[in-house]
Amino acid sequence: MNLDSARLGQLLTAVDLVYAAALDASQWKPFLGAAAVLLRADNAYVSEIAHGNGTLEYVVLNAENWDSVSVGRYAALMDEDPRMPAFRQSPYRPLHCRMVVPESKLRQSRVYLEALKPLDIEYTLVVGVPAGDDITNFLGFTRKAVSPGFNTEDCELVAELVPHLARAFTVHRTLNREPSASVLPPPAPWRDESKEKMLQRVFALSPVQARLTALLTAGRTIKEIASILEITEGSARQYLQRIFGKTGAKRQADLVRIVGQALMRYS
Repeated sequence: MNLDSARLGQLLTAVDLVYAAALDASQWKPFLGAAAVLLRADNAYVSEIAHGNGTLEYVVLNAENWDSVSVGRYAALMDEDPRMPAFRQSPYRPLHCRMVVPESKLRQSRVYLEALKPLDIEYTLVVGVPAGDDITNFLGFTRKAVSPGFNTEDCELVAELVPHLARAFTVHRTLNREPSASVLPPPAPWRDESKEKMLQRVFALSPVQARLTALLTAGRTIKEIASILEITEGSARQYLQRIFGKTGAKRQADLVRIVGQALMRYS
């Protein structure tokens, strides 16, 4: 790919920073900043999705409205994302959303209406790197509706980063000596007491039930929640069953969706 000196400099900067992130996960944001400049993207993120249980971890350049509710809403709808099959079945190949699904189908999907549109994400460009055990790491770029869509040239530009990105993920896991070690920094402790109080009011949850629900919608696992609340995993699951009864949810994905809709309605 022929690049002018300015774009080549931007590419080399991004390459340097992705290797820095391999050694120190706190360096993902500087890499994302350089990559967003290279792609002229409004935002950029790196994520790790465990497809088996639907957990999602991420680092985003511009957080804006990327909070526990908005991300939890997408996590609950991932299985319905019409773009996801192509993103998963084409590893190491950068794809933009209009390449993999008709615009009309995407705009009619719940993922677009309930997760992407509220974040003003109109265009996406994504590349997936398999990490084993049904886990995929994604590098993604987004643009708003007022921006132009991504094109083939943008995909070719991201392709220049892919070998370095894949090596960076491998280096990180090798240094941590665990094949499935996350390439992302551990999520920071999350607590939003105003949302917990709202959950208590809207669903008549107890304080413990409200905090468990808030942590679950923030992407925490039951095991992690049990540790945070200093209770057994069995007790956490018993609380979860009571929460299901009060909210009408039948599974965790339903709970994330129901809570997300309620928080949007009553915020």
